[in-house]
Amino acid sequence: MNLPQRLKISQRYRERKRKTETVHKEATSKGTYWQRIPLTWRLVLVIMALLAGGLGGTGAAMLGILHSHLTAQIDSNLKSTASRIKTNDLVDLLGNGSFQANQPTNYFVRVNYKGEVAEATSAITGQDKERPDRKALEALEKSRSIEWEKPFTIAGEGSSSWRAIMLPMHGASDLKIAGTLIVALPLQTVTQTVTATGINVLGTSVIIILVGGVLAYVLVQVSLRPLRQMEEVAGKIASGDLHERIDLSQVHAGEVLSLASALNFMLSRIEETIVTQQRNEKKIRQFVSDASHELRTPLAALRGYGELYKMGGVPPERVDEVMGRISSEATRMGVLVEDLLKLARLDEGRKIKMEAVDLYQIAAAGALDLSALSPSRDICLQHLDGKPLLLDEGKTALVLADRNQLTQVMTNLIGNIDRYTSPEVPVEILAGINQGEAVLEIRDHGEGVPSDELEEIFGRFYRRDGSRSRETGGTGLGLSIVSAIAAVHGGEAKAVETPGGGLTIRVYFPAITPKGQGKQELSRKSGKIFKKASGKKSEKNSTEF
Repeated sequence: MNLPQRLKISQRYRERKRKTETVHKEATSKGTYWQRIPLTWRLVLVIMALLAGGLGGTGAAMLGILHSHLTAQIDSNLKSTASRIKTNDLVDLLGNGSFQANQPTNYFVRVNYKGEVAEATSAITGQDKERPDRKALEALEKSRSIEWEKPFTIAGEGSSSWRAIMLPMHGASDLKIAGTLIVALPLQTVTQTVTATGINVLGTSVIIILVGGVLAYVLVQVSLRPLRQMEEVAGKIASGDLHERIDLSQVHAGEVLSLASALNFMLSRIEETIVTQQRNEKKIRQFVSDASHELRTPLAALRGYGELYKMGGVPPERVDEVMGRISSEATRMGVLVEDLLKLARLDEGRKIKMEAVDLYQIAAAGALDLSALSPSRDICLQHLDGKPLLLDEGKTALVLADRNQLTQVMTNLIGNIDRYTSPEVPVEILAGINQGEAVLEIRDHGEGVPSDELEEIFGRFYRRDGSRSRETGGTGLGLSIVSAIAAVHGGEAKAVETPGGGLTIRVYFPAITPKGQGKQELSRKSGKIFKKASGKKSEKNSTEF
């Protein structure tokens, strides 16, 4: 790609990028706040939110379990203490309002026995003004909705709640309930423990979320690095550098690697398409230029002779000569136009009549035609292994093709031989099957074509000598038509150097196997050698034409 094309592509890329950025800004301005946040930060925020949700749920569950565990411990202490007080300390409590022994924890005890109420606290609780709510206790004593000996929570007169248990008291002479015993413990220690633990969990969670956010940012940056590389590569390609590719060594396995591989494949196809398009455009421009030049020459000659004749500048004795030149130029222009039409039809991909065609017959017909065009030339008809070919061998080299177009291929090939080689140059025409391909080959032993020009000879209007085609009557389209016909039939045409000097044209076609015939083998029978040099046969099995 030349510099002006690169600059043009780069300019178009910048214009598209500017339009894309404008559209992106308009779209983002109309979107929500979340949509306006960059993808990296959205992913980081999502990860931090998930961490916060997970840690919050885990912390809440842990605090709930801790609270339940501490409450269960208090309930167990309440049951054992209430049972002991009911058994051992009830008399002292009613008489003196105190326990027999100093309790190690903040117990509150209330006894309501036959209308007599007594309350007592442990030494530690006595120093604190906190106690269960009096009205709530009185309501519980009158109520029978509370299950006996089952712990429950009751409000305190201060800020803390209490955990309490109520036991029935029976009379001395009967089993009737004569009173109640309430033992309570404050939940302040439980609340403090749970609160302190919650603060520690919250602090730890915040640190984990922040560290996780940093790690998430780094991870997202590393994960999105291939995408940024893809963006850079796309920008370079859009600016005209078609050879840029994504470095797969920097992409880890996974969906991104698959995406990068697919993009590299797509970029290769795009490059091939662009290169092919540029090559075709160049060929079209060259074709139009060459066609115009080739048509301009005979048209100029026709116009010149016509004006000369109109002006009376042609002497009577030269009228036939001038008319002959006009006729030859018109004929040459007609041949050129016909070749151009053939190429145009082939390029259009028009449907052709396909049938089984034997390349042996095409080769034999070509040998016969060349013998008629150049009677003094040595012409050998052979198998691909160099052994002589006879048509009565019972062997075939079948291809699915249009017979007229294959005949055109042979006509163009032998026309080139007759036009550009000396009659003394020998020619071999070969045909056969090789590894599933039907091959038609013509070898000459003339001056040949330089190796660096072998791929160019199938180009349209190709000529080594700019004047050679005009001198010989060629249009420079013969081999182009051969290559186009081969391509239409799924084959190709190649040019190689003939061993010892000269040019070899090989045309390949997909071969077909006839019914009732197995794998074809090269014939070992002798073939025909075409020669007519002095009216004598060159070999024993030769045939004259």
